[in-house]
Amino acid sequence: LSMSTAPRSERAQVARQLVAYKLELFINELGAIDRVEVLEPEGAAQASFPEDVKELRFLPAQRGGVAVPSRKRVELSFVP
Repeated sequence: LSMSTAPRSERAQVARQLVAYKLELFINELGAIDRVEVLEPEGAAQASFPEDVKELRFLPAQRGGVAVPSRKRVELSFVP
């Protein structure tokens, strides 16, 4: 949950600047992101989202108690 104390007009201005992406993250058995695919918006450049996305870490998926690679679809919004 995120709450802003900025004036309403300032929040509206930021909302107009938000860029939303749907991404598919390819997560390795260590929980690190090996690859990111941009699903939406269509035609968006692969490098047009923050490079920081690749720094995210996850608990790895497990199968039979063993960590395995997985995929996760996420939606991220940011101000460029």
